[in-house]
Formats: sequence, C-alpha cells, structure tokens
Amino acid sequence: GDRLRIADLTAKAARIATPDYYDRLAVAQALNQLGTSQADLARAAIRAGGAQTIAAWLERQGPRLARAITTLEQICGEDELTLSRLLVAAGQLQDVANAASAAAPSAAARPARTRGRGKSAASENRRPRKRAPASPA
Repeated sequence: GDRLRIADLTAKAARIATPDYYDRLAVAQALNQLGTSQADLARAAIRAGGAQTIAAWLERQGPRLARAITTLEQICGEDELTLSRLLVAAGQLQDVANAASAAAPSAAARPARTRGRGKSAASENRRPRKRAPASPA
C-alpha cells in the first residue's frame, strides 16, 4: 500500500470538491476501485507463495508496475488531487492488479496437500465407524 501511495490518494481524495452527485459517485467508485485493486494485488502476491518476499514479487511485475508507480508518484506529488487524476490512478492500479492476478497461479492450479495415503484432512478427523455385528446366516 505504501509503495503504491494508496493512503495518500485516499487522504487527498477526501479534499476533492464534489459539487454534484455524480462527482461524489465518481470519487466513491475510484476509492472502491483502489481498495479492490490493493486487495487483488495482496492476494496475487500471497498466491505467488513460498519463501518469496513481497519486494521480489513486486520486482517481477516488471515495467507495468514501474510505470504505474511513476504515475502514482507524479499524481501524489501534486498539491491538489483532481477527480481526473484520481480516476487515472485507480485505473492504473486496476490494470496492474488484473495483470498480476492473471499471472499468479490459482489455488486450483497448485497441487493439493494430502496427508497419508491420499486422504483428505476431513477424512482424517473422522472416527472410524463401528461395524454392525455380522448377522447369523
């Protein structure tokens, strides 16, 4: 969040003049988009998994992320945040989040962990069923 300046954008967005309903709606949607993008990026970084650090994951995102960070720094460097700048920032983050989410392996694509001989964790926690006594035949 810090590197992507989301807190700065959110704080500055609170000071954007919103004279009418649609301006307020646009600010609210942009803030929602920022939050969603941040959550998507966090999920993609976590899914990348293992001993990998977040910094290494961020570096692997390449030029798209670098361009977005440059744009976000320029936008946040201005004294005043305008609605158009907020919308551009939200769009940039969403593009990065979409690309990162598409590149990260999904949980379904990773091999499942099993214990023992292919049993699921749920089946390991069950008590063995008592067998009915054999009927006299």
